[in-house]
Amino acid sequence: MKVLEIWKKSAQGRLGRQTALLILSVSSVLTCISILWQIGSDFSSELTRVKESVAKIETTTLPSLGRSLWNLDRDQIHLILDGIIKQPSIVGVRVIDISGKMYEEMGRAADSKERVHNFPLYALVNSQNQQVGSLQLSESYESLYQQLWIRLINIAFTQLIKTFLMSFIIIGIVERLITRHLRSLEVQVKRISQLSKPETIAVNRKPSKEPDEIDQVIEAINRLLRENYQNISALERIHSERLLMVAELVEAQQGVAIQELATGIIHDLNNLLTIVHGNAALLQNIARTNSFFTDAKFDKLLSSHLEKIISASDGAMRIATLQLDSAKSKTQAEQLNLNETIKSVLLIEERDLKRSRVEVQVAINPEHNIWMPSGIILTILINILKNAVEAFELMPDGYQARLSIRSWQEEKGTLVLSISDNGPGLSSEVKDKLFNHGFTTKKTGHGFGLHFCKSLIEANEGSISVNSEGANQGTTFYLILPTNLSQKMLLEQKIGA
Repeated sequence: MKVLEIWKKSAQGRLGRQTALLILSVSSVLTCISILWQIGSDFSSELTRVKESVAKIETTTLPSLGRSLWNLDRDQIHLILDGIIKQPSIVGVRVIDISGKMYEEMGRAADSKERVHNFPLYALVNSQNQQVGSLQLSESYESLYQQLWIRLINIAFTQLIKTFLMSFIIIGIVERLITRHLRSLEVQVKRISQLSKPETIAVNRKPSKEPDEIDQVIEAINRLLRENYQNISALERIHSERLLMVAELVEAQQGVAIQELATGIIHDLNNLLTIVHGNAALLQNIARTNSFFTDAKFDKLLSSHLEKIISASDGAMRIATLQLDSAKSKTQAEQLNLNETIKSVLLIEERDLKRSRVEVQVAINPEHNIWMPSGIILTILINILKNAVEAFELMPDGYQARLSIRSWQEEKGTLVLSISDNGPGLSSEVKDKLFNHGFTTKKTGHGFGLHFCKSLIEANEGSISVNSEGANQGTTFYLILPTNLSQKMLLEQKIGA
């Protein structure tokens, strides 16, 4: 019962099962090899003994058997054959006279499966050796095989019993010295909390003068727990200090953020109001010279420009509303579906895209979500698309303008959104200064838009970069967008609330 209890405990854990299986497997393989080697050695010895017996018959028995056959001494021949038949593996013996007739036979008849030996018999006749007959031996290994099988079974049975007994003994030793202490360590470590001061781990075993491997493992675990507790305590203090610093920093930067938001509003409204101003001026000139057009043409042209004024005014109100919401601190991060956000931006810019005949290709995973304030991400995307449309105006007539918008998972917690166009591209000098405050390549630009976008996205745990291979090679903007609510965003929302 004690052995079964030790076996049951040892087999509960993976180490116990592996130890038991490994011991049994190795012991069984070694036992089988030992048995096969021993049986092979015994078989070889038996074959050697049989060959020696046959050789002995040939050297010692044949002369006397030849004389007895010449003298026709049947009793002596029978006595000699009886001695031969008792030799190992000899199952049949026959004496054949010179005429080929069977003179005397003992044992069973010759079989095709048996090995047959023929030896000539000589007798001294008139001082000369003369063949008087022959001796025929039938040799069979059947009895030898049976003996070997019996011996194999006996040896295998005794060896396997010894193997299993030794395996149980070794498993018991492993359980006593190692496994039970590992289980005790597991139970104690699971009870430890990271936030509470850890107690010293110990196992119930006799103290030794010199620490062994288990003592060293226990000491290493206790040292690790102490260091872990000290590190966690230090990190908690640092985290608390950083939270206070972030709160102070957010409060200090609110004024700067409001100023940047106001600058962005002025920039975006200026772009749209320029369109309103240009169309209004054109409509005014047409109205002054309407005598050159028929009433129908005038009505059509007037309607077209009025439609542009309405579209631009609508866009201006949308952008102004978003920017004003941001300026009023309505910039709380929320989970947004990236695909739906792109659809909203394309809807806002639909008229400008159609006017410039821009072909738009969108490859956004419908399951991609980001954490950003809706007003901020819309402002950034609208600014980038508007810059791309304005860049297409520099291309020759008939040029097929294309925009490609796609997203992919870069690493855990972030998505990459790329916006590529096949426009005029950027030189290396322009590319390096593109996000600088006040830098612009437009005659009527102010250099606020992309700088403002960069500030907004970086303030919300994201980033923006641009790449272009050179003139007429197009431009690609890369936006790194957060997919979860960071500690900084969470703190900002709590402060805003």
